[in-house]
Amino acid sequence: MRSLTANFLIAMGMARQRGLAVADSPVTVRNLARRFRIVGLLLVCVGAAVLSYGYHLLADSELVRIGKHANEGTAQHLLAAVQAQVGNRLWQTEARLTREAEPRRFAQFHASMVRLLRHTTGQKVKIYDPAGAVVYSTQLSQVGDQQGKNPAVLGAFQGVAVSVLVYRDRFDAVERQVFERDLLSSYIPARDAAGQVLAVFEIYDDMTPLLAAIRATQWRITALVVTVLLAVYLALDAIARRVLRVIEGQQAGLRASGERLAAAKQVAEHASQAKSSFLANMSHEIRTPMNGVLGMAELLSATSLSDVQRKYVKTLRRSGRSLMALLNDILDLSRVEIGRLELEVRCIDLRRVLQSCIDLMGPRASPKGLTLELAIGAELHTVVLGDPLRLQQVLNNLLGNAIKFTETGKISLSLALDSDAPDAPRYRFEVADTGPGIAQQALARLFEPFTQADSSTARKHGGSGLGLAISKRIVEAMGGVLTVKSSPGAGSVFGFSIALRSASALPAGEESFSSVSPADTLNHGEESIGALNLLLVEDNQVNQIYCQALLEQMGHRVQLASDGEEAVRMAENSNFDMILMDCHMPVLDGFEATARIRELESRHYQSRRLIVALTASAMPQDLLRCKECGMDDVLTKPFTREELRALLRRNV
Repeated sequence: MRSLTANFLIAMGMARQRGLAVADSPVTVRNLARRFRIVGLLLVCVGAAVLSYGYHLLADSELVRIGKHANEGTAQHLLAAVQAQVGNRLWQTEARLTREAEPRRFAQFHASMVRLLRHTTGQKVKIYDPAGAVVYSTQLSQVGDQQGKNPAVLGAFQGVAVSVLVYRDRFDAVERQVFERDLLSSYIPARDAAGQVLAVFEIYDDMTPLLAAIRATQWRITALVVTVLLAVYLALDAIARRVLRVIEGQQAGLRASGERLAAAKQVAEHASQAKSSFLANMSHEIRTPMNGVLGMAELLSATSLSDVQRKYVKTLRRSGRSLMALLNDILDLSRVEIGRLELEVRCIDLRRVLQSCIDLMGPRASPKGLTLELAIGAELHTVVLGDPLRLQQVLNNLLGNAIKFTETGKISLSLALDSDAPDAPRYRFEVADTGPGIAQQALARLFEPFTQADSSTARKHGGSGLGLAISKRIVEAMGGVLTVKSSPGAGSVFGFSIALRSASALPAGEESFSSVSPADTLNHGEESIGALNLLLVEDNQVNQIYCQALLEQMGHRVQLASDGEEAVRMAENSNFDMILMDCHMPVLDGFEATARIRELESRHYQSRRLIVALTASAMPQDLLRCKECGMDDVLTKPFTREELRALLRRNV
């Protein structure tokens, strides 16, 4: 579905660039959107059907395997009991024990077999001699039947145990008749000490309860996956509908007269901004349900699951994280396009920034046997003013692409002085790899959104094609230009130069940038903060369930409020250690509720409560608004258990 959406957006972008009008195109954008919706629904249905059927096959095959193994043990146990009572007389040709010849002895043997069978999982047993005749059965009326041509019996005498599931059948169990049950019939060869097959035991097991439990789990997992697929499809369909309306508006403008060309261009630029703003807003709207989807998957993974179920849940969480990475890329791109990308100015050490990039990418390079090198001049002054997070974002993207496309060799990250200006020297950052290189005709479109070097690369390595487009715009915002040098078979070199002021110009009171190691985070995460009395303010029921479950599993007491007005009343009457406040709610939003709580604290001389925003808004102006209304911290949705635990520990 992701590749289908990318192709759909690429096709619409090509239509806009070429100026195709709706009436002039045999396959219009609206028809393309309609096909996209039809194919999307088909993919959801087919995906759910394939998942359900695949789970059915895997579960049944595993059930057959386990049942056959159990019946093999039962057969050996029964063989030992038979030989202890009558030896080999049941299947030998001479002096054979039969019901007609020795009725009393046979009845005693039958009674002992019935008692023995009650202590096993078997419901019925037959014993075949080498000629395929039934020499004994717990259903005595079947003694003497001939099954010499039964493939399962013949295969068992060749030493191959066979088990078959029979659905909704009936059979005569010990002392009763059973109807409409799911049966496992196993044909087990019984061998002597030398390995010779003496007879074949056919053992019936009633698998109806196990299969009923498996079917119930199958439908639950299928329903969960269908819900996720439908949520993703509906979100992408909403984006496609909005983009479709924007493009149709642009096409209408292209049909206008030459006198209105300037106005039409202005409308088109405004429409592009509207599209980016819409993508940012849609990203916010998707984060809220995705927090519930990923959260419920995390809670489900902590329950008792089979290996197959755990594999499905792991796939669900990995797919959800991939979708969130794509949404974050779209959000970054929209920020750049509507001019909302803001850069921080902090004191940073470029050596530490570059080393942290190498440390982060090392685990991705190691499985491929790639060498990561860092080259920084020993005498280079690296304490400067800049935005460490955006710089790391660009370098990590370039290193990630180099690792993705390089199969053997090495990847180097270097820092050098490009020009030594007194006030702001320019630093040159370069990432070089020994990969396959890029053809010259592909370089011109390499930095366009949703574009990769060629279609075969996109199929092999995947990706949305947004990373380089975002990196290019971030570098341009820093005052540089992202460049590439490459040719097929000679690797690639991506680089940029930016001017960075000396750290001596840092304003008084600002802190220098320092990174936190994973070990520090882990050690800090082991500290206990005790049980807290928390107020969770959240209007979304799924997020209520997820957050409350996480907090209660951590040992905290949680009370719920569904809107800001209810939260203000509860905060006035109770003393909470912390209030976790959603920002966008009906009746009264989180911003106004926080302002009212701060007003109550000031009016009644109460101690200041900790209020933390739980928001799906990731735009800088939204985070600034949280701070301005009196919130102490922000946690962006979707979040994980560890992120929530770190938030509590950081503020308590």
